Amino acid sequence: MEVEVKLRLSNSGAHQRLSDLLSPFHCLTHLQSNLFFDTPTARLSSNLTALRLRFYDN
Repeated sequence: MEVEVKLRLSNSGAHQRLSDLLSPFHCLTHLQSNLFFDTPTARLSSNLTALRLRFYDN
């Protein structure tokens, strides 16, 4: 199971501070690729929805 947390950071300094805070807990980096799908009229994204396929480590 995956839990994803999205944070809206105000600027690059906030990103750096968060990265510095979390870096001691980093254990492993996964290479990933994502494919996003939507209709030609962007029906999903206009409703704040996403359809994604995510692939890990090839």
